[in-house]
Amino acid sequence: MIKHLTGAVLQNFNKPLKLIKNISIPNLKKDQVLVKMKYTAICGSQLFEINGQRGKNLYLPHLLGHEGTGYVVKTGFKNSKFKKNDKVFLSWIKSNKKKYNKICYTHPDKKKTINAGPVTTFSNYTIVSDNCVYKLPKKINLKKGVLLGCALPTGAGMVFNQSEKLNKKNVLVIGAGGIGVSSILALKAKKTKKIIVYEVNKKKIIFLKKFFKNIDFCNNVDKLKKNYFDYVFECSGKSENIELGFELLKNDGKCIFATHPKFNKKITFNPHDFIKGKKIEGSWGGNVTFSKDLKKLTKLILNIKFIEKIFFKKSYSLLNINKAILDFKNGKNIRTLIKLG
Repeated sequence: MIKHLTGAVLQNFNKPLKLIKNISIPNLKKDQVLVKMKYTAICGSQLFEINGQRGKNLYLPHLLGHEGTGYVVKTGFKNSKFKKNDKVFLSWIKSNKKKYNKICYTHPDKKKTINAGPVTTFSNYTIVSDNCVYKLPKKINLKKGVLLGCALPTGAGMVFNQSEKLNKKNVLVIGAGGIGVSSILALKAKKTKKIIVYEVNKKKIIFLKKFFKNIDFCNNVDKLKKNYFDYVFECSGKSENIELGFELLKNDGKCIFATHPKFNKKITFNPHDFIKGKKIEGSWGGNVTFSKDLKKLTKLILNIKFIEKIFFKKSYSLLNINKAILDFKNGKNIRTLIKLG
């Protein structure tokens, strides 16, 4: 039985993660699964947590990460739907709303506790609540499967589940990170009439143009047409861009945003725009339920031959996770991949 793990731990805000070895793994509770991790990825949510931009944190020190892939090592329930060596993906998007048993690890000096949420992935092994674990589709490899944890269901889910008749619509995507690119892939699959992408990072635009044809990229906000867009998918996580997206809509258009800005950041709208018919809608993971949406997401992955090249320009080891975080913060990767094997 595996008794210890190595994990990247958030000990203090605005500080590098601490790589700690020999963290003791507790006995599994009935609703928990022990997973040997192979891959995880860094999301904007982790940057916000590291920088203290999610508000007061009562659980420091704690493990991070909410998307990944690996193999089941053991389950806490003998009649679990998972068995040893099952290939799985992990996601913060839960299969049900049941409360989870608290997960706490023991620090090597035995005097400290390292906390964890229902799913954490910045470690070579992890205990996960079973409603955050899903069997990996047979045709999806462990690397591509990481996308199912957060970026793809969120970005593509907004398109698949919260918009319609896109073949007749003009659409703006704001922000070309993992969620934004996932939205673009889904919009292409739905044969959207017109797609424009607003992204301030010029190097990212140059990179994405290699893969996406018949899409207009723009890094100058003044060149975006007002009263032009039927849908705006805001994927940057900035409150000012949510306001911008809403402003650029047609009077019967809808702005959908999935990324959430820094804690206590507010957004302001002109009430008259609502009277004219503009709509705004938040999105919790693209409104995805894997029991109904996994086949669509799997098909999307399988149909995009360049999907690994576009998301995963470079992979990092757990040892170099702080370099990976810095590169992600500086926009060097669409999705920053961590190899944990």
